[in-house]
Amino acid sequence: MKVGFRMVENQKIEIAHNFFNKVNITRKVFKTFLNEYQLSIYDIELLLIIYEANSIQLKNIYKNETIKMSQINKSVKKLYDFNLITKKRVPEDERTVILCINQERKEEVKHIIHHFSSMIKKVYR
Repeated sequence: MKVGFRMVENQKIEIAHNFFNKVNITRKVFKTFLNEYQLSIYDIELLLIIYEANSIQLKNIYKNETIKMSQINKSVKKLYDFNLITKKRVPEDERTVILCINQERKEEVKHIIHHFSSMIKKVYR
């Protein structure tokens, strides 16, 4: 009985080690990528959300995404300051903010997203 128990325990330990090895590889890849673009993982996620939507109201991001509101605001500011996105207020309701990819930087944003995707593929092959 003890031999079988020990094998199961060793398998569980090996699974845990494999998981953390993948996590550490992922962290390393993220760190390299994010440092290159001076963006956080939240910035990339928000950039992807806006890119996919083409145009999205900020309040819809608050409602539908798992990113905290304070982090969304921080990322919006950073992406806006980096000139990667634009912010527009709706004339009918000044409280409504619409986010879009800056058309002059759209190819750069596309490159960032494609580069990010290729980095992820390397990790999860």
